[in-house]
Amino acid sequence: MSVKRMTLANAHSIAQSAGLIYRGSPNPKSYVDEKWECPSGHIFTAPPNQIKHRRSEGNGCPYCYGSSPKMNLAQSGKLGPFLAEANLELPEGYHGAKQRTLIRCVTCSSTWRENMIAILYQGNKCPSCYPRRHSNRFVTQRLQLNRPTFTCAAE
Repeated sequence: MSVKRMTLANAHSIAQSAGLIYRGSPNPKSYVDEKWECPSGHIFTAPPNQIKHRRSEGNGCPYCYGSSPKMNLAQSGKLGPFLAEANLELPEGYHGAKQRTLIRCVTCSSTWRENMIAILYQGNKCPSCYPRRHSNRFVTQRLQLNRPTFTCAAE
């Protein structure tokens, strides 16, 4: 039995049978995510085999089906208000939570690079305006609070 190779014509025929428009690469692979557009105008990614062998009703569009993929923070519209509240700016724009991004403090105008996970989820702030969490003073205070007390047992 021969395996039929995925071609651009195959991708367009799969899209047509599902009621979609193929927007992917000119050299599609059956197992690699490609771009598709549904009749409602939603653009989503899925492998051609998933569209071809869809098990649910509908055309395979996750937005129409009600299970749209997660949006990143910039797409959700929550990044701007968060940065404004923290007095921070992104001069080079948002490149994802794991990418080291240039960040500028509005208060003191200092700039530094850090991944956005540290800012968003770990609460890191401007290194100039806020002292480092593990400064000598912080460590000394922690040691004094957790210092064990030893007593000598009388013989």
